[in-house]
Amino acid sequence: MTTLSRAFLVALISISTVTSTVVSAESRFVGLFYTNGLGYILDTSPKVPSAKVVMPAGHLPNPNLDLPQRTRERFGTQGSTVQSILEPANKRFAEKLADMKAHPELVRLAKQIAPKYNVDAASVVAAALTEMTFNNDYSMKLQSMASYIPSQSFYPGANELKQKMATLPQLQLCHPERSDYWSWVCLNILWDNNVFFARGKAPAVPAYGYIPMSPTEDALVAKISPKVALWPAGTSFGPAQITLFRALMASEDVTRVSGGKIPRVTVDNMPAVQRMISELEPSVHIIAATLGRSVYAYRKYARVDISQNIGLLASIFNLGYEVQRATKLMWSNTFAKKEEMNLPRENYFGYFANEHEKEIRALIAETK
Repeated sequence: MTTLSRAFLVALISISTVTSTVVSAESRFVGLFYTNGLGYILDTSPKVPSAKVVMPAGHLPNPNLDLPQRTRERFGTQGSTVQSILEPANKRFAEKLADMKAHPELVRLAKQIAPKYNVDAASVVAAALTEMTFNNDYSMKLQSMASYIPSQSFYPGANELKQKMATLPQLQLCHPERSDYWSWVCLNILWDNNVFFARGKAPAVPAYGYIPMSPTEDALVAKISPKVALWPAGTSFGPAQITLFRALMASEDVTRVSGGKIPRVTVDNMPAVQRMISELEPSVHIIAATLGRSVYAYRKYARVDISQNIGLLASIFNLGYEVQRATKLMWSNTFAKKEEMNLPRENYFGYFANEHEKEIRALIAETK
């Protein structure tokens, strides 16, 4: 096990494909990664073991309700938890809920699209509503304008990533031709951990797997976002504040499930990725695809079924890195000394979604 635990990535192989609702028509991706001082196999074949624990609906034990600094500033609070912003947040939620009732197209689309990814329409609406409540600072008109940045030249980081993907052997291991989702998971793990290494932080990959980068490199999500005159133009857009990184991860799933109605986008045409996020139907597909992949990751690696808890899904949609979080949870339970399993926790997004689950489900029920 010592040899395994010090390996960086020993295999990336193509085996027979298996059809599944969420993971379909893609090659099996097997890699041995190094994280938290341990080597472990990331096997992305569609076969999923039975869950040991099913997370029920409603609030979860030991929630993480701390507010990040940006949210504190946005709501003008000195408090550190969601309780300090409940009054203005509830008011903002009520406004967004009223908007959604008046313009119910997102809810209609969620009811049509969510089942195709084996997720509850309420989890899609909850993810969108919590993003609108906590993260959507700008008017949709300004968001739309940002989506029509006309040239690939406004995405210098994406162009640099393309060049590195073509020249760095480590990044070539991620095989983008096999599966959009797993290739971006692979790239994200390699890229971000090497950024941390370059900044002098403890890397989650061993030193000999280090990809030379500047210490000023951005994390991958920010790296591929648009810039105007070298100034960041934002990292998330549209009604659900989706990142371009997330759209790229979901694109193959969205194209397949939509029957080709929504074309696949790639890093070669970032303006098309930006436009995809700004349009409502593709956005709902991306949310549902992301939630479906999250359910898969937690059941596959952590043996936990999270599909019934809309707050937990809203939390994971907000936080991202679902595969990394699920595998980290897996290891925490593999080596835990106590008998009870460690379980995922909702953040303040999830707490808010679970707090308002009745209103969310009522909105879905009344929308025809």
